[in-house]
Amino acid sequence: MRGNFAAALFYKMERCCHCPSAVLQIWQWIRHGAHLDDGRHIDYPLFRQLLEEELQKMPAYLPAQNRLAEAVALFDNLVQATTTEDFLTLNLTH
Repeated sequence: MRGNFAAALFYKMERCCHCPSAVLQIWQWIRHGAHLDDGRHIDYPLFRQLLEEELQKMPAYLPAQNRLAEAVALFDNLVQATTTEDFLTLNLTH
């Protein structure tokens, strides 16, 4: 996020508070054994499968020079963590 704590996505400004919310929601779904409407169990392999499917779509929306790989690694590490951090956005400033 380059320390800006906001990003332009689809001509709208998105605040970084949405990222920790998404991470925590997925983290909780995995930890508490949630299921999708179609009955699939939400676990780490399903998360990775869906993440990979979404990543295939991303290049069309990103500039050639981007930090997607770093963002994905951070997202993945946070989802896999056994505990959550107090302030997830602190890692975005590095």
